[in-house]
Amino acid sequence: MSGFVGDGTSDAFYPVRPTRAQFIAELRKSIGEPYNKSGGQACGGNCLGRLIHSARETGGLERLVAAAEPHLGHALPPNRFALLLALRRHAHEIKPSKALPGDLLLFNVGGEPRHLAVITEPGVILHADAGARNPKTGKASGLVVEHALPSSWRPTHAFRIPELT
Repeated sequence: MSGFVGDGTSDAFYPVRPTRAQFIAELRKSIGEPYNKSGGQACGGNCLGRLIHSARETGGLERLVAAAEPHLGHALPPNRFALLLALRRHAHEIKPSKALPGDLLLFNVGGEPRHLAVITEPGVILHADAGARNPKTGKASGLVVEHALPSSWRPTHAFRIPELT
C-alpha cells in the first residue's frame, strides 16, 4: 500500500497512510509460520522479525521498521532496554488498557521488556510463540499464533503506531 497519491492537478503528493486493518491483515498472513529466535526471515521469525516483515509489506511504516531493525537478530538485545527506548522514540506510548487493534504490546520476560505482540481484535493478540506446538508434529517448535490474551499475561508497555489510520 506504500506510495503517494495526488489529485493529478498539482505536483503536491501526499503519502498513503496504511490502516490498522491492512497491518493486521498482513500480520495474519504469517499465522502458522515457524518461530526462529533470531528473527529476520521473510517468513516466520521471532516477535520482532514478524513485526518488521509485516510493517514492510504493509508499507508506509518505514519509521517503525527503522526503529526496530537494529534490534533484529538478538534473542536478547545487548542493551536490555534498547527495544523499549526505540519504541518510545518512534511510536506513541499509551496505557496497555487503552490499546486497540493494531497497537503493540510489550511484555517482560525474565524481568526485561523483550516480547512483542500486536492486538488484532479486542482481547486477542498475534505473536511469535517459541513454545507453540506444531499441529502436524505435535512438537513444541514455535509458531506465529493468534489467540486470546491470557489473563495471566500483563503487558508492561503499549504503543500506538502513529502512521496507522
